[in-house]
Amino acid sequence: VVLIEGHTDNIGRNEDNLKLSLDRAGAVSQYLKDRHNIAPARLKVAGHGEEFPLVANDSPENRAKNRRVVFKILKKTK
Repeated sequence: VVLIEGHTDNIGRNEDNLKLSLDRAGAVSQYLKDRHNIAPARLKVAGHGEEFPLVANDSPENRAKNRRVVFKILKKTK
């Protein structure tokens, strides 16, 4: 099972960023299901908005680094 986490920079309202991050993770999940036939039960999604930046949101380049998707392995299948 894989958790797909969406993240954003800090531009905009927090509520909007939370939705954007969840939509971002959902789009990746949908792509994996549609294009690579990954079983839906193997994919979980979460949106964190601007809560966990990789770097400070102090430049356009750094904000771009914070707009990302992260994959975390939750459970390995046999």
